[in-house]
Amino acid sequence: MRTSPRAVLVISIVVALDVSAVASAHPHPAPRSTTSALCGPPAWHLAPTANHGPETNELLGISATSSSDAWAVGEGFDEQEGHPVGIAMRWDGDRWTDVPIEEVGESSGLFATDALSATDAWAVGFRSLPGGMVSRALIEHWDGAAWEVVSAPVPDPSPLVTTVLTDVLALAPDDAWAVGRWAPVPDHPPLPLIMHWDGSGWTVVDAPEFDTWTELNGVAASGPNDVWFVGSTEVFLERRNAFVERALIEHWDGDGIEVIRAPHNRRRPLNATRLEAAVSVSPTDAWAVGATTRPSGTAVNQSYHWDGERWKRVAVPSPSESLQYLSDVAALSSERVWTVGRSLGDRNYRTFVARWNGERWRQMTSESRRNDSELYGVAVVPGWKFAVGSSWSDRIEGYRTLGLQRCSTDPQV
Repeated sequence: MRTSPRAVLVISIVVALDVSAVASAHPHPAPRSTTSALCGPPAWHLAPTANHGPETNELLGISATSSSDAWAVGEGFDEQEGHPVGIAMRWDGDRWTDVPIEEVGESSGLFATDALSATDAWAVGFRSLPGGMVSRALIEHWDGAAWEVVSAPVPDPSPLVTTVLTDVLALAPDDAWAVGRWAPVPDHPPLPLIMHWDGSGWTVVDAPEFDTWTELNGVAASGPNDVWFVGSTEVFLERRNAFVERALIEHWDGDGIEVIRAPHNRRRPLNATRLEAAVSVSPTDAWAVGATTRPSGTAVNQSYHWDGERWKRVAVPSPSESLQYLSDVAALSSERVWTVGRSLGDRNYRTFVARWNGERWRQMTSESRRNDSELYGVAVVPGWKFAVGSSWSDRIEGYRTLGLQRCSTDPQV
């Protein structure tokens, strides 16, 4: 969710690039890592990625089952048709390769992916209906041979209902979750959307209702009865006579979904907080990340931690004096958690990576292209870490896919 800073969902016309890429947050254990010939120094360094055509390409979500099997999804551009298209790429231990997906709609994009195995993976996003006024959720499944579209339900039978999915989590072949937003008509404020896969089909799940602008960006779980959903909702402050965006956290316990109180700065009530992604290590150990924007317009990295009783704010480095945000988070254990995003330097955005070591968040060195570079997704397996995003290209005057990796023969590094 994680959200691309260059595009915001305008429900009445287009679907934006909402980047809630928590596909890396699945709780199922990863296979033992193997050492690749491309394993470089134990630092986050650039890794060549593929592009779908000569126009703008961005990678918005990633998941990995091992050091030799990972998926990245995003959005490219069909030069012949003249519209955005969803893209998927696969890592085989040596390189990223463009893999065709089933095309639907006048335009499409994929925001997140999660894989259980080499023959069972999901990807979610949006597709535009003819005319481009209405979008519908796009769900695709990988069976080991090809990506195939799977029917996505709608929460309302209206032909103008708009839906988009921003994150997906696979717990088992018959247990997966997807989140996003929907609107009964194109110009209606977005409402939160939750879907569940039971092995035979996707269904819309009953969840708390909201009267104001609300959306979900990320989903994470430690098990089938411990599932977290994160995003943001608009709250009206009577004393300030103003609406403000607040972090939204919901929880599924196996019986139903309830809203869990999210921290906010009571001394600065006009600070707006948005959560993009989450990861759950256990029922007493979970993280949610995003950013808090002050009334002045400056934004700082934000992270919340769940200790089994309540969510608490935990400080994250914010190297920029003006703008930064966290877009994704992934974990191997309580003492090995990584988060990624972007931070504004003197002139350009630079990649941002930080690691939680059990005591504090510490910023890590990560490479960037010369121009604007940002990370939208992160996935980790023992001995190998992946991050994907985009970087500006002066040559095409657009964005190209960006990949970083960090690997070591020591899985603890």
